[in-house]
Amino acid sequence: MKKFVLGILSACLLLSSCSKDDAPKPTDLKHEVKFTVSPFSQEITDISYAKSLSTSIGYLEYIVYNSSGVKVNRISQKSSDTNFGVIADQLSSGTYTIIILGTKDTPNISDDTNKDCANVYGKTCDSFYKQLTIKVDKENISQNIVLDRIVSYLETVITDAIPSNAKKIVLNIENESGSFFLLGGGEPGRNGFVNIEKVVGTADVGTTNFTLGTFILNTIDPLIVNIRAYDADNKVIAAKKVSNVTCVKNKKIILKGKLFDGITTPPSQSFSITVNDTFLEPTTITF
Repeated sequence: MKKFVLGILSACLLLSSCSKDDAPKPTDLKHEVKFTVSPFSQEITDISYAKSLSTSIGYLEYIVYNSSGVKVNRISQKSSDTNFGVIADQLSSGTYTIIILGTKDTPNISDDTNKDCANVYGKTCDSFYKQLTIKVDKENISQNIVLDRIVSYLETVITDAIPSNAKKIVLNIENESGSFFLLGGGEPGRNGFVNIEKVVGTADVGTTNFTLGTFILNTIDPLIVNIRAYDADNKVIAAKKVSNVTCVKNKKIILKGKLFDGITTPPSQSFSITVNDTFLEPTTITF
């Protein structure tokens, strides 16, 4: 079981900029605009997910803003929709900012009326993004869009044997983000934290390479990862701290090392850090 505790979002400033005065006039001549979100490129999909769009992500959000930054339209799709991945709209002549967000889980988008205020918050899942500017004039527009992954994946592998008194392993990840801005490629907030918890089952006792992990949104600042094992009384029986863990978009970061060696033998001093090629080029950190 995994429990997520995310940081509190910073309040969106510049409220005075969030007006709807520049919405297009209903009498303007409309032009057809069509976007087809293609199956992801090899760089994005070379992980455990299937190649097709509907099995890689569950939700698509299309939001269009006019030249003043005011929302003109928003279209939401689910993977079960028959037209999933094909977004058709009609826009008046002008210049627009288009944002397309693809997520594995349902996205929570806050204050989408103005592009400078819109942000996404909640549990971090596999997430893809594209922002583009289009000019609508006399001709209709039809484009294929390939989304870019904006998250990393942090995995921890405990290489020594799990003792019989261990009941759960918890990752406490400091400096993770609970939100990101839609404008400008998904810039994340920071200074939050997330807890990832995995129960140790009977079959896990005595085994090695116990693994748990999570998607990470903060790919800008280094993280601190606290790895702790708890007994049945919820007491810590083993702990390690890994600092300066830097995650990279579209890559898996692996923390790999011993956690329980201090119980019966002198403890090791570090985890190794690698990046796994199955997400893209891997990096490994040893603890």
